[in-house]
Amino acid sequence: MSIQNWTFSLLLAVIGAIALGGCGDDTDSSTGSDAGGIIDGGRIDGGGADASDIDAGPRCGAQTLCGDLCVSTDTDRNHCGGCGTVCESGEVCSGGTCGLSCGGSTPTLCGDACVDADTDRNNCGGCDDGAGSNTCAAGEVCSDGTCGLSCGGSTPTLCDDACVDTDTDRNHCGGCDDGAGSNTCAAGEVCSDGTCGLSCGGDTPTLCGDACVDTDTDRSHCGGCDDGAGSNTCAAGEICSDGTCGLSCGGDTPTLCGDSCVDTDTDRSNCGRCGTACAAGEVCSDGTCGPSCAAPLEECNNMCVNTDLNPSHCGGCGTVCSLPNTANAGCFSGNCFVASCESGFGDCDSDPSNGCEQTGLDSDPNNCGACNRVCDSGMCRGGECLKVSFVTSTMTNGDIGGLDGGDAFCQMHADAAGFNGTYRAWLSTAAGSPSTRFTRSSVPYVLVDGTVIADDYADLTGAGLDALLNLTELGGAAPVGNTSCGGGGFLTVWSATNRNGTAQRGDVCGGFTSTSGGGLWGLASSTTSWSSWCSGGLCSWTSPVYCFEQ
Repeated sequence: MSIQNWTFSLLLAVIGAIALGGCGDDTDSSTGSDAGGIIDGGRIDGGGADASDIDAGPRCGAQTLCGDLCVSTDTDRNHCGGCGTVCESGEVCSGGTCGLSCGGSTPTLCGDACVDADTDRNNCGGCDDGAGSNTCAAGEVCSDGTCGLSCGGSTPTLCDDACVDTDTDRNHCGGCDDGAGSNTCAAGEVCSDGTCGLSCGGDTPTLCGDACVDTDTDRSHCGGCDDGAGSNTCAAGEICSDGTCGLSCGGDTPTLCGDSCVDTDTDRSNCGRCGTACAAGEVCSDGTCGPSCAAPLEECNNMCVNTDLNPSHCGGCGTVCSLPNTANAGCFSGNCFVASCESGFGDCDSDPSNGCEQTGLDSDPNNCGACNRVCDSGMCRGGECLKVSFVTSTMTNGDIGGLDGGDAFCQMHADAAGFNGTYRAWLSTAAGSPSTRFTRSSVPYVLVDGTVIADDYADLTGAGLDALLNLTELGGAAPVGNTSCGGGGFLTVWSATNRNGTAQRGDVCGGFTSTSGGGLWGLASSTTSWSSWCSGGLCSWTSPVYCFEQ
C-alpha cells in the first residue's frame, strides 16, 4: 500500500472512532474496546493500539504544562510558582507565591494573619517585630496607624493623653502644645476658633477673668466685671437686667429703671428705655416721645393711657378703681370691677359699685367659703359646711323597716328640727353598713350645738370620738330606752355596727325588720363603746338611733 493510501486509511479510522464515541453508541466506551480517542481536559488519551503513534501534544498557550495538565502557576495551589509546588492547607496561591489571602479592609499580612495596620492595636502602622514596637499600650487605640486615646464628638483632638477641643482649649489653642507653650494662651486671653486673644463675641461679649460673660445679664458681673469685692455682684433675690441689679419687674410695669419698675411704653422719664426722658410738652406713647398719644391711648398727666383698661384712669383720666374691701380692682370697657376681695369678704351681690360687701365667709352658713354657698346643716366654720350628727329624740323597737326605714326615721327627725340635707342611720344589716353606705366626709362631724365629735370620716371610724354623741336633733339629752343591758338605765342606741363602720352581724332583728331575736346596741355615754356595747337583749326593747348628715 502506498504511504498516501495508508495515511488516508488511518485518518478515516480515527475520524470513524471519534464519530462513534460522540454518537451515543450502545457500546460501553469506558472499556476502551471499541471507543476511539477521547479529548479530555487538555490532553489526548490514545484510543486503540495505534493511538500512541500519533503526535497530539497539548496546546497550553499562556499556561504551563505540568505533567499532562495545563495550569496557571500564578494561582494553582498544586503548582504555585512552578510544577509540583503545593500550598499548605489554608493557603492560597497569589502571584505564584503560597500564603494567606489579604485584601479588602485588612491588606497587610503579619505572620500568618491579615491585619489592617491602620487600626490593629498589635500591628499599628506596620507588623510588630515581636518586641512590642508596633503594639499600642493599654487603653490606647490605633487610628490611622498611630497609637493613642480615642477622641471624637466635641473634643476631636488628642493632646498628650487628653482629648481636647483645640478651638476653645486655652492650653492647646489651634493645636496640641509642644510643651514649650507654643499653643498656650497667655494670662487673660481666651481661645476662640483656635486663636488666642482678648476678644469675646456672640452673646457673651465681655472678658471677665478668663471667662466671657454678658454683663447685661450676668449676676456676678452685672454692668461690668466684678473686682472680687462684690462691686458688680447682684444681691440675693436680685437679677441683672440691662447691666443693672434689681428686682424682677413684670405685669404692666415690666422694666426695672433704677429701683423702680416702669412701663417704658408710657413713662415720660423712661420712654423706650431707662433714662430716656421726653421733652416738656411731650408724652411717651409706645416707647416714643411725641406731641400726642396714639389711639386708643389718651393723655393723662403727661402719660398715654388706655382709659378702657387702666384701673388708675378707668373711663377717664384720674378715675381710680378703689372699691371697698377689694384686694384688687380691674377696669374693663371703662368700668371698674372686683378682681379679688380681701380675706373674709365676698362680692355676693355682684354689684361692683359697693365692692366686696359680704363679711364672715368663714362662718356664714348662707355664704360659707364663697358667696351663696349654703350649708344644709346651718353650720359654717373655717369656710366649710359642717356635718350634723345626733341621737333621735324618739325611740323604736327592732322592727324599724330595715336600712331604708332607719334612714327615713333619721330624715324625719332632721326635717322636723329644720336641718336640710340628707341623713342616714348608723345601722348595719346583710344589705349594707356605714362603711358601704356613708359619704366619707372630709369635713368635721358636729353635734347640733357645734361640738366636734370627729374631724372627718376617718376620725369618726377611728379609735374613738372626740366628744360624746349624746344630743338629740333638738339639742336635748339622749333618751333612755327600756333595755336591761348592764342592769338597765343606760343610754343604749340601736347599732349592730363595729366602731370602724362595718357590720357586727347582718341578721340582727331580722335585718331590723322584726321584734324577734336578739339585738346589738351602742352606748351614747361612751366615746369608745359608742357603736358596739351591749348584745343579747330583745328586739322588742326600744332605743333611739344615731343619725349622720351625708
